[in-house]
Amino acid sequence: MDLKLSCFERCQLRRLLGAAVVGLAVWFCCGPAGSRLEGSAQVVDSSLANPLMAADALLEANKTTAWTNQQQRWLLLEGRVLFELGAYGFQGDRAVIRIDTEVPPGRLVHHLAIFISNARPMGGQGVVAAEAPQLLVTVSTTGKVALETNLLDQLEVAPQEQWVFDAVDRIHRYQESLARPTLKVPQKPLIGSQAQQLLEQRRKKMDKQRSHKDPLVQRDALPSVRSAPGAVEPILKRPLLMDSVLPTKGVVSVGADRIVGRSQDNAILLIGDVRVLYDDQAHRQMTLGAERAVIFTAEPVVEVMANRKLAASDIEGVYLEDNVKVSDGEFNLRAPRMYFDLNRNKAVLLEAVLYTFDLKRKLPLYLRAEVLRQTSATSFEADHALLTTSAFAEPHVAIASDRLTVDRTQRDGDQSVDVFTASNNTIRVGSLPIFWWPYLSGENRHVPLRRTRVSQDSQNGFQIQTSWDLFALTGREAPEGVELLGRSDYLGDHGSAIGIKADYRVPNMYGSFDGYLVPIDDGVDELASSRIIEQDDQVRGLAYWQHRHDLHKQWELSIEAAYISDETFLEEFFQSQVTEAKEYETSVYLKKQDREWALALLARYDLTDFTPQFATLQTPGYTVNKFPEVGYYRTGTSFWKDRLSWFTENRLSRMQLRFGDDSPSERGFSPLHAGQLFAMASNESFDDAASQRSIPRGWAFRLDSRHEINAPVKVSVLNLTPYMAGRITAYEDDFRAFSGEDEQIRLWGAVGVRVHSQFSRTYLQARSALLDLNQLRHVIEPSGQIFISGTTIDSEHLPVYDDEVEAINEGNGVRLGVRNTLQTQRGGPGHWRSVDWVVLDTDMVFRSDDANVDELLPRFFDYRPEYGRGGDHFYSRLLWLVSDTLGIAGDLTYSFEDDRMAQWRIGANLEHTPRLSTFIDYDELDFLSSRLISYGLSYQLTVKYAVRFSQRVDLARNNARAMNLALERRLPGWRLRLTASVDDIEDLDTIGVVLVPEGFKGLRSLATREY
Repeated sequence: MDLKLSCFERCQLRRLLGAAVVGLAVWFCCGPAGSRLEGSAQVVDSSLANPLMAADALLEANKTTAWTNQQQRWLLLEGRVLFELGAYGFQGDRAVIRIDTEVPPGRLVHHLAIFISNARPMGGQGVVAAEAPQLLVTVSTTGKVALETNLLDQLEVAPQEQWVFDAVDRIHRYQESLARPTLKVPQKPLIGSQAQQLLEQRRKKMDKQRSHKDPLVQRDALPSVRSAPGAVEPILKRPLLMDSVLPTKGVVSVGADRIVGRSQDNAILLIGDVRVLYDDQAHRQMTLGAERAVIFTAEPVVEVMANRKLAASDIEGVYLEDNVKVSDGEFNLRAPRMYFDLNRNKAVLLEAVLYTFDLKRKLPLYLRAEVLRQTSATSFEADHALLTTSAFAEPHVAIASDRLTVDRTQRDGDQSVDVFTASNNTIRVGSLPIFWWPYLSGENRHVPLRRTRVSQDSQNGFQIQTSWDLFALTGREAPEGVELLGRSDYLGDHGSAIGIKADYRVPNMYGSFDGYLVPIDDGVDELASSRIIEQDDQVRGLAYWQHRHDLHKQWELSIEAAYISDETFLEEFFQSQVTEAKEYETSVYLKKQDREWALALLARYDLTDFTPQFATLQTPGYTVNKFPEVGYYRTGTSFWKDRLSWFTENRLSRMQLRFGDDSPSERGFSPLHAGQLFAMASNESFDDAASQRSIPRGWAFRLDSRHEINAPVKVSVLNLTPYMAGRITAYEDDFRAFSGEDEQIRLWGAVGVRVHSQFSRTYLQARSALLDLNQLRHVIEPSGQIFISGTTIDSEHLPVYDDEVEAINEGNGVRLGVRNTLQTQRGGPGHWRSVDWVVLDTDMVFRSDDANVDELLPRFFDYRPEYGRGGDHFYSRLLWLVSDTLGIAGDLTYSFEDDRMAQWRIGANLEHTPRLSTFIDYDELDFLSSRLISYGLSYQLTVKYAVRFSQRVDLARNNARAMNLALERRLPGWRLRLTASVDDIEDLDTIGVVLVPEGFKGLRSLATREY
């Protein structure tokens, strides 16, 4: 059956599969090997014009029927047919496959012809794909051919079905078209006028060379040629084999509807379905295809064509026109016209398209040019060119250059990479130029534009934000493990901004640097809770550096440096850094660690005179400078044959509490909010408020030493761990002014015992298809702890420099708990695995009244009871893996002190299909009168489109707090994301467009809003 495609489909196939000379040239990838198929070794008579690949092939079907016909291996695949081709892939309802095996010297080659019914692309397999009712795909590979099937039948003859007959006939007609003999037909061929003109020009040039020999060419520099009528000496020495635009050694096979030899011109005319196959039998194979072609030879045509073969060394030039296609397996060229000049080792293409593929990184590269010149086997020069990863005639994103070169080099071992250099460049989105740069250089994966976002929001208006690879922009090769990005943004009312992001991971060190500058800000910071801060041409920005260095002999150095220009900068431009990021600090930390002990030195001093992150501002409300702090730590040092374990931590610190010089009003808080949140006037600085409360703000010395001894012992089924802990903390001064405490030394001690046990029982008969259960194992782990602690100074009488030192609790307590785990088997025969079906934790905690029982949300830490907060309470946590696609999790805390549910939450995530998943969560915090429900979905609509939606609703206030919608479109080599969000907390409505290169990961950078 002939291939039937619509006009659009034919156009797409020609664009996407232009690298193939006859059929589709594709690259096979590895798959799980099933049955290995190899026909009997033979030499194929036909000149199979497929680029030779070196990868494995994977065929998959529910049912396979195999038969042999004249040493040809045939397969009929039925039922969910999959055909994987490296980065590409096809699927269909049925397929007939012919496998021929060729044994050239030193290798084994498999030639496959696959006829697919209802062919369609496989999702996620790459940019080259085709879709048609009937599709013929041809492949040649030196890799293996693997088949995975549930049922394999062996027949003597082909199945007696009309569709199978049609498929076999279609494959035979393809093979016959390759094996058409070369014919010598009468003169006066039907050839294009441009080829006729080229012949006339060549004849005049040959006559001129006979009468005027070039004096610059020395005879001893010319290759020897046989004397023959009309023979012409080449004017330059032939290039080396590996560097030639066409192979200069080996055999050339030709085929066409009509072949005419013109002895007077030393030319061969090829008309209709032209096929030229170069094979140097050592390094390269090249296929050339066109509708018309002229081959210029150094010998008379009659002698050259005597055996219907050509020696590559006899060819001086090849001219092709009308749908020209050239491929060597790595580079694929298409053009209306093309000329190879073997003497000058150059090729010229007009209105050309160059395609190649980086298999390691799975990135395509398309080069479109008005004029394309090939200067070697792996080098190309182009004028007025477009460089892109898109197969479309008008790419989504491209680099437009006046002049561009592409060279393939070996950099990653045997892996080749394509390096380009370009001058006078513009970055284009569609036909719109968005950026100009004089010079670019890099690999095909180094697209200078890393990310762009265009948005409009209700606060600042129109915004555009872009991120660029600075190494690519400057034409320099990025050092291994180093990434350098630049940012150029327009932020609406805030004006322009620039930034830089550096990430590095090199031997013995890694780190990152973020810098961002808004040089002239005349906008308005509209913050949460309707807070507004107006800017008056302010210079604003930040710089943040983190570095880790592994030094000699187990020493490790960590450095952090942070500077923020003003109090609300982070909250306006980098919201996630305000509430979620690690606390910004400027510090140097030196540590040596050897097994169970560590020695550390810390120096920390904040460069800003305010607390930049809102989470720190809320609690504790200040930062702590340490200059310096020396620490010595031991973890689990064993004594007496593991009967005792010793833990200790020791610090000698010089410290200072650092309060900001700013006031709540400078952070946008009204007098009401300042009183509620900070218990101070809105125009009063935080430092003045601390001074009025007699909080010490000067430098002070502190010596702190904690020791703990554990003595684990097993009694019957119980694992008991008695422990004893003590702590001494000495201060340079007392705290009379702060709390009336006149003691300078605090003693704290605790004794207790931890107990744990485990019981289990297996129920072999427990099975349920509905709940996906196959047997059950019930594991019960009861545990508990009893402890008594006391101190000479209550924690509320000390200023808190470190929570783990000054804020520790005293008092007695008991924790009783049990963990129930239900385990089952899932996966099916041959794939059984154990999973935790249900995990339920429950804890009861009782504290004496002298402990800190006033916390609104009680918490308990089993490894350090002194860190606990709150009084008597109950805590429970549930994890339920209902199925492999549905999970439920939740936890709750009930306070017996206030007789209320302090908090509870529950959520579920359901993967309906591999393309659709949904989630829902409910959170309730009693002390904040907060009841929040969040829900959303992620849906892969098609191979190219995906949609994601989420919303959070405050049920207590009956309003939507935040809603986000994103529609993602997968482009060739890029991802385009349309976003819309509504944030009632920030009173911010935003719509935006984000463009990101495919496969770009990089390290995490700072982001403005949704950017």
